[in-house]
Amino acid sequence: MALAGRPVSLTSLDGPGTPPWEPPRLPVRAEVPDRADVVVAGAGITGLTAAWSLARLGCNVVVLERRFGSGATARSGGIILGETLVGPVAGFEGCERDLSQWIGAHRVACAFEWTGCLELARDVQLPPSPIDWQDGGAVRVAQVVDGGMLDPARLLTGLAEAACQAGVRIVDDAIVISVEASGAAIAFGTSRGDIVARTGLMAVDAWCRTEHVDLFPQRMMTFSLETSPLRAETLHELGLSHRRPFYTREHPLLWGRPTPAGTLIFGRELIEPELDRDRLARQAADAGARLARRVRALHPSLARVEIARVWGGLIGRNSSGVPSFERDPSIAALWWAGGYGGHGLAQAFRLGTRAARELGHEELRSLH
Repeated sequence: MALAGRPVSLTSLDGPGTPPWEPPRLPVRAEVPDRADVVVAGAGITGLTAAWSLARLGCNVVVLERRFGSGATARSGGIILGETLVGPVAGFEGCERDLSQWIGAHRVACAFEWTGCLELARDVQLPPSPIDWQDGGAVRVAQVVDGGMLDPARLLTGLAEAACQAGVRIVDDAIVISVEASGAAIAFGTSRGDIVARTGLMAVDAWCRTEHVDLFPQRMMTFSLETSPLRAETLHELGLSHRRPFYTREHPLLWGRPTPAGTLIFGRELIEPELDRDRLARQAADAGARLARRVRALHPSLARVEIARVWGGLIGRNSSGVPSFERDPSIAALWWAGGYGGHGLAQAFRLGTRAARELGHEELRSLH
């Protein structure tokens, strides 16, 4: 049974604008082999974490990637948080610490800082120090939670290096055209050749769907901006001299972080993107302008701040708002993982390890 003769996806749009991170580097480029134990579609955090974990269990793993570094990871703001968009959820407890420990153990040079994260609330009863902003009401600090910041593109490079060292083969520029059940196995047809595996994981971006499967139907494009470098005095006036990321715990959502270059990153503005590139460009310009107005209204110190760049990225989630790992309804040996909806770096790492455990058990069962 064919999962899809041609998967329907908006991944070719990538997202308008250029994020502030240098593109990630793929250490080794492999060719498509005929067979593997596990094929992972998608070389983002989820896919690479799952592939690395499976290879350490002894599985022969191949990762197929449309274009390395073009997905959601390198378009994120690089904030590490443990909670999902709907708050604490069973299965994701402590995922931010897991990722922190992995980065430290593998000495990944990704500008990682474990700073804690400011949880902001629109509550005038809270103390006006260190933050007293205006965004649909007074915005002040409710608490400091576990978390930190990093360069997401360099994290992706580190994950790819660890995966390759563990024996994973990563095939870049390999567009998945079809996925079909082939007896008890799965046949992946790609733009660079075909491969058969016993098990498959679709760790693709938020917009990939097929005629049979649509696990993340709430699809949007989210926008972020980066300011020009700010003086230390300005960061102090904003309440950010301690260099912590921040997010609001209620809508309208606002998140952001300082960068090593002395700039600030802010998000988010959402749109339902158009497939037509000209219309999407107009949407992106409008979204960027709205976000810039919002940022400049936060505090007098930002009233005339220069905007260095605006960029967008695709996100998707299911109705629960919780990242999911689910078996494909049509092909028993195929699984899907994703649905972060933004701020998903630590959640993606946890879901990748969870997927590896399940797929590793599948492989052990197939061998006995």
